[in-house]
Amino acid sequence: MLSPMPSHLFANQSHEMARTADALLATTPADLVIASTTAVAQLASRLPAPCRVLEEHNFLGRMMRDQVDAAPTPLARARAWATWRKDIAWERRLFRRFNLVTMVSEADRDAVRSMGCASTRIEVVPNGVDAAACAAVRTASISHATPTADTVIYPGALTYSANLDAVTWFARKVWPRLLRSRPQARFLVTGSTAGVDIAALTAVPGLSFTGYLPDVRPTLASAQVCVIPLRQGGGSRLKVLEAMALGVPVLSTTKGVEGLDLEPGRHCLVADDPETFAAQLERLLADPALSRRLAAAALAEVVPRYDWPPIAGRFVDLVEAVTGPMT
Repeated sequence: MLSPMPSHLFANQSHEMARTADALLATTPADLVIASTTAVAQLASRLPAPCRVLEEHNFLGRMMRDQVDAAPTPLARARAWATWRKDIAWERRLFRRFNLVTMVSEADRDAVRSMGCASTRIEVVPNGVDAAACAAVRTASISHATPTADTVIYPGALTYSANLDAVTWFARKVWPRLLRSRPQARFLVTGSTAGVDIAALTAVPGLSFTGYLPDVRPTLASAQVCVIPLRQGGGSRLKVLEAMALGVPVLSTTKGVEGLDLEPGRHCLVADDPETFAAQLERLLADPALSRRLAAAALAEVVPRYDWPPIAGRFVDLVEAVTGPMT
């Protein structure tokens, strides 16, 4: 409680990682340290190097602000607000220790600036997708089977609170409405559920958990629709890009496709209340031509814009802008 670091980050600090980094730098001095996510940024910020870069996937300050709004009681809201303010103060100090911080969306960069954390250079490097690997899975899926009828999928581990909130909301508010017209429908949730109480969710008709999958893409490619009912979080969704690169139509909340350059109605369908979400899902399941049209438009947009090689090139250019050319 008295640490300046938020407790959810303090618990993730790895002493073994710190010892390994110290031992490595004792024999091989670094010209550049790149920290991937805020979870390890504290360690990276103290390592001796002339240049430090933080590559952030999800601006925590923005995500925690969403949790303030979602808190169910005044006491929970007050506690969430205090935690959010502590996190913002910590991130403001942390970011100053880096020469460059990259965010995955304009919305995250705007939030960083509005919350007073932009005391260093903040740039946008979007999330991406392995287009070639997805193409191979897509080709195999087309060759061997058509999408499983009335199968809906959410690819995301429930160990992440935003995923748990999304699946819970969908299972309680949306799924029962769909089952009235399609009682045979199946809802698959992929990813780990370790340490998460899913007893109530396992009782939902048609809902099943795959558990952790070494490669989620074949299972995702076999679904008829990918739903992204997210209501919290920042950044942008790898799961959206992956579904689109696999040729699976996407139905999402506004939050779920936030940060991605997609046009609702052309590349995906978007709904934010349970009634509309259920109606749009029924529409996709009942209209294969609509599904194919959305999937084709999304595939044509995602592959050239979000493939990893050009994104990696932008990241390298930004790093060299603050360090000088790398060899």
